Amino acid sequence: MLRLSDIQVRSLPGIRVAAILLSTVVLLNLGPPDAHASEPEGLLSFPTLRWTKDFGVLRVRILPSKGTQLAPGLGIDAILDDEAYFRVEWTTPDVPESPPERIALPLARARDSSGWVLEVRGGICAEDKSRCLPFTARTKVPSGAKLSGRFQAEPSSTAASTQSPGPGSQGPSATGQPAPEASATQMAFAEAKERGIPLLVSFYADWCPPCDRLGQEFFESPAQADFLSNFVVLKRNADLPESFVLKDRYAVEGYPTLLVLDADGLLLDRIVGWPGTADALADRLRQSRTSSNEGTSPVRAKTAAARQALALGEPGRAWALLIEAYPRLLPGLQAERTVLELALSLARALEEAGARDDDGEYPVAELALALADTAPGPGEAAGYVDIAARHVADVGNERRASELRQRYGERLRAALGARLPAELVPVRGDLDLSMRYAPGSASKLDDSASLASYLARWEENEERRQLLFAEAALRMAAAIRSEWVAPEPLPLEDDGRLRLNLPTDLLSGKLDRALALQTGRVHDLVSLLKRAERKDLAEQVIRKMVELLPEESTWHYKLGRMLSTQDRWTESTAALEAAMRYAAGDDSLRTAIALAQVQLAMGRADEARRTVQRALAQPPPAEERIRTHRYRRTLNELRKQIQTTLSHDRDGIKGLEAPR
Repeated sequence: MLRLSDIQVRSLPGIRVAAILLSTVVLLNLGPPDAHASEPEGLLSFPTLRWTKDFGVLRVRILPSKGTQLAPGLGIDAILDDEAYFRVEWTTPDVPESPPERIALPLARARDSSGWVLEVRGGICAEDKSRCLPFTARTKVPSGAKLSGRFQAEPSSTAASTQSPGPGSQGPSATGQPAPEASATQMAFAEAKERGIPLLVSFYADWCPPCDRLGQEFFESPAQADFLSNFVVLKRNADLPESFVLKDRYAVEGYPTLLVLDADGLLLDRIVGWPGTADALADRLRQSRTSSNEGTSPVRAKTAAARQALALGEPGRAWALLIEAYPRLLPGLQAERTVLELALSLARALEEAGARDDDGEYPVAELALALADTAPGPGEAAGYVDIAARHVADVGNERRASELRQRYGERLRAALGARLPAELVPVRGDLDLSMRYAPGSASKLDDSASLASYLARWEENEERRQLLFAEAALRMAAAIRSEWVAPEPLPLEDDGRLRLNLPTDLLSGKLDRALALQTGRVHDLVSLLKRAERKDLAEQVIRKMVELLPEESTWHYKLGRMLSTQDRWTESTAALEAAMRYAAGDDSLRTAIALAQVQLAMGRADEARRTVQRALAQPPPAEERIRTHRYRRTLNELRKQIQTTLSHDRDGIKGLEAPR
């Protein structure tokens, strides 16, 4: 069961902060809560609450004591305040028959704040609903390395015994105030109209590594707070029904996707994927805020109109507008970098659509190489070279593609330093890195990891390819370590060099908080270790993340999928069952597919059938363009195969891949 909720991040008086409206509450039927001691007959025992810090989110679970339940028909209120800058207020938007036992609040904190004050208010009733009391729970959530804690609810100061409001009643919320009627989306559009600024809608998924990078390095970064105040920010979990209406309306398919909308819902720009750095994204969004009706120059107005046309799925019209604005673009590729980036996006969209201009093909390779030559980092340059090489290979010129990779590869390889592939790391055992360190070098390490990854993809020798992927993994691990979040300085050697050993240094416990707050980079690290054929190290990293974030379905799922590729069926089943306990929405469908496949591989077709039936029991949404229908189609196909297996003496099935 899912409920919408409204969360608003407000600044304290005199501080200008963007209002952030989220819908992040999920009701999960996870079975009985932890056991609690019963109270003497006639007395109500107030619930225990547990908080867990996740990536940019504080998850709070309300655990009613034995013989009690949350008051039906009564809302839940929560406040999270850093007592310096940010204040988050959440309330149930309607009065549900079954209040949520789990809530999630965005963790926003000023640099000089020591943590947050968390307050939760609600009501508790006896199981027979004969007696109900309001409660208040209050605790301090520290900003340090502690990732979880428990605290106890107490009677509210205004506590008075009351009869249960009963199912369907429209009583007040736990604070005595009427629950808000407008949804978070409606409130966001209303605020955008009132303030005269655009909306920035972010579609993300819990299992999406680039989404984690976007959240940590952009939305949750104090350095971007002033810039984000130019938008009303609305975040939507793409796996949950709260996102379906907007996702279908604007044909959102890949994640992360950022939409820039005006207050009337007109699409101004669409950004798909993580551009690599927060500054690059901010530069792109600055361009997006320029619209054709702001009295800007004709060139800027046409450029803005071209972005809008591309966002609306009209690349041909966008291309014509851009060429009209920049007539010298094609002859000499003479334009500012942001215009070249827009032109490349348009050219690729037109090529994918099979369009041709008057002179034949659109200049995808030429634009990509022009951007590579002016890229701020070698890793970003390698990305553009890869676009150019793949394009010329796709049009049948594999020889030129190989020449591009070789020519640029030799030039870019020097950026990795003196470490040659044969000297990097052993095929087995620990991985070691020693390099000079400068404060703020995490983004440079990201870029060098990207460079090593591209060089690995271009490498024809399999052993050298694995070694380069291992080098990329080391540099990503170094980026995680360089974002040191402990109170003491980053530990460096006497010569000022940063030395790192995988797995010892990263998983010893000293970097637990850094890992928990950089899940996007950790996802990338795991992927690179797999491509380096170091699944042993990848598994250790994943298990560490399961330990740090035990209620995050993503890491249980990732562990289960990895173990299944090694035919470790029992361990895989346990991991995927844990993922099912914490998954919601589309994520639960995806996890059910993986679990049913493993159960089938173990010869447990009856269990697989029950897993599929439970997943399909969720009501399907009406929208057809969202991923829910893809997952449901796969589950229905899997159900047919299970029925065939059961009727043919369990002959076995070749499982379907869970769609992404």
